[in-house]
Amino acid sequence: MFRKRFAILIPCLAFLAFAPLGMLPTEARATEAPQMQNFGPANDDFAKAETLIADLQLVPGDLSYTTRELKEPKISTASIGRTVWYKYKATVTGRAVAFLTARYYAAPFQVAVYGGTSYADLKRLGSTQVAGTDTDYSGAVGFDAVKDTTYYIQIDRAPMASGNVTTFLLGVQPVGTKGKLAAFANQLLIFQERDFDERRRVFVANGHTGPITVTYGLSNMNNMISVDTTTTTLKVNQVAVFSFSDLYNNFAEGSVHTGSLDLISKATSNSSVLGINSVPLRVVTTEYTNKPDLEARFQDPMPGTPIAGRAQSVVNVRNTGKTTALGCRFDVSYSYYNAMVAIQAREVLANGTMGSLNPIFPILPGATRKFVVSGRVSNESSYRYLTLQCANNYGSWVNRESSYLQPDAFYGIHPSVQVRPVTDNVFGEIKLADFGSKRVYVDLKNTGAYSGYFQISADDDTYQDKAVVMSMCVVNASNACVGPSNTSRIEFDMAVGETRRVALDVRRGNSDPGEVQLTVTASDYDTYNAVGYGAFTLKK
Repeated sequence: MFRKRFAILIPCLAFLAFAPLGMLPTEARATEAPQMQNFGPANDDFAKAETLIADLQLVPGDLSYTTRELKEPKISTASIGRTVWYKYKATVTGRAVAFLTARYYAAPFQVAVYGGTSYADLKRLGSTQVAGTDTDYSGAVGFDAVKDTTYYIQIDRAPMASGNVTTFLLGVQPVGTKGKLAAFANQLLIFQERDFDERRRVFVANGHTGPITVTYGLSNMNNMISVDTTTTTLKVNQVAVFSFSDLYNNFAEGSVHTGSLDLISKATSNSSVLGINSVPLRVVTTEYTNKPDLEARFQDPMPGTPIAGRAQSVVNVRNTGKTTALGCRFDVSYSYYNAMVAIQAREVLANGTMGSLNPIFPILPGATRKFVVSGRVSNESSYRYLTLQCANNYGSWVNRESSYLQPDAFYGIHPSVQVRPVTDNVFGEIKLADFGSKRVYVDLKNTGAYSGYFQISADDDTYQDKAVVMSMCVVNASNACVGPSNTSRIEFDMAVGETRRVALDVRRGNSDPGEVQLTVTASDYDTYNAVGYGAFTLKK
């Protein structure tokens, strides 16, 4: 043990002996020298502040494994000093609002907004600390912004008596000069009448220099749903939370209603109107009679992603029945934990262009449609399920692992692998005669930040020999096996950006179609959490 310590000490002494004056290790670091730990988020470093754009949808953030840089300002004496940074380039001149709320559990988060370009010239424009209670879990900072100027937003947290809550949701919006209110949403504001999600909320912030009174109402909802707020009088930087409810099924079956939450801000002194804002809302009603036959197949249903990162997949959907599917959209199946937010879905149109953002659409009998769907993963826990939802009750769904986008979030260097079976169509089908066998190729691409060993596991369907894997191996460019063969799992190495090919020899019986499921894990992490998934179906 003494020898090891002595060996480490000598190079350190040599550095001190020969370093010029003023170049000792601590003083040699730049003002914004990176302090990021191995598992910290990228925006732990001021120089790598994440870019925010003005949007209704909030984005996730996380303080886990974060650090404080040399000469980094503290928001308050209560700051724990573990921060992340964001930047916002103003699109208009006038007031703007930075807003933060709890993702699930409340905590005393802190927010500060700065002008400037480095720690040496930062000027604080405003700050606040969230109370961190179940009734007071959001905070806002209003500030004067100049068009095309970049502003920096710092997030920290005060100590907690118990627990260690680190995840939050964040947004920024311009609000003009008179008194327009900023409005943010934790989830898509799409409500299904039969199963109304009261956890979808609108947060309204006063980013102006004086108190205001809020008048609100719903347009084009025919008094069918109701809205409540925590307050109608907002002090400077105060937040009101609007929640929605519906006790009855009032709208006609199988219909979609578009309306809005209308907000009017008034001066508390004379009730003069300062600003108007409308937040779009949509309500989908259930169809109880018609029952379509639907399938949604995500090309990358289980990618690995960095914590608070965006997971994306191409999705093909089809209606194989004789009934139109109504009120279809891509959404989270459970929003209580806000584990996947900032959802985006666009259809890939026939001419190659992209359709509107987050549409509600029908799927006609025999129709096949293609979408690009994504969401940001705000936590490493469960409930990360984004899928196709339609208003038809009791419809027939092909419900498999590939029917959902369910990413696994990682702190630090994240693994992710694309799994691409070579199949007859985009729904992963392979035609094979009764008792026939075939070699199926699967292309794997390392799209994550981790290089190392991966394991691919095959789960076949041996019931009545529906889909049996007889062997599999890694192959070379000539499709010849170059690694060990196995019937259930093999291990291989891949560099970042590298593509490998696996061959599976499969056999089909003479019964119903059978599916082969392929799950990739990163061996140096564990062999339980998927970082890639693909599947194919053998059918006659």
